[in-house]
Amino acid sequence: IDVLDMATIGNEHDIRAPSITISSPSAESVHTSATIRVEGIVDDLHTVTEVQVNGVVATLTRGTNSFSADVPAKEGLFPINVSAVDEVGLASSRTQLVTVDQEGPFITVNEPADRQAVYTTQPAINIAYADLIGVADGNTLAVSVTDETGTATDITNLLTANNDTATGT
Repeated sequence: IDVLDMATIGNEHDIRAPSITISSPSAESVHTSATIRVEGIVDDLHTVTEVQVNGVVATLTRGTNSFSADVPAKEGLFPINVSAVDEVGLASSRTQLVTVDQEGPFITVNEPADRQAVYTTQPAINIAYADLIGVADGNTLAVSVTDETGTATDITNLLTANNDTATGT
């Protein structure tokens, strides 16, 4: 029994390390930013003196025991490691994985073929796209074509898109 335990919680020995809950980001979520904001709550019988997220000291709000930190993220499967220490030196940690996808989708123009001469003002168009980590969102697709004079025309509204292809004329 240490003196701090005797003074604050009576004749009881605290052997429980801080409890950590990561509220954001959710486990297995996908992120596109180079920085991820990590938020959560720590709970303990004693005052939590420090919370770190991937080595970054988090801002800890007394009273609510909430914490937050902005951590640099790396492409791919990315572990978020949160550690907490209370005033008697007990420590705990929690890890959850997220995915960081900072690359755009791969795009293939299937029709018209590359460098194919087009003799109509409304050629058939078929575009395929895929994202190796996340899912490509057809709702955010924007397509423009450029003529031989360098004039670009947005044709997005002429295409029907889903999560892996867009077609139209």
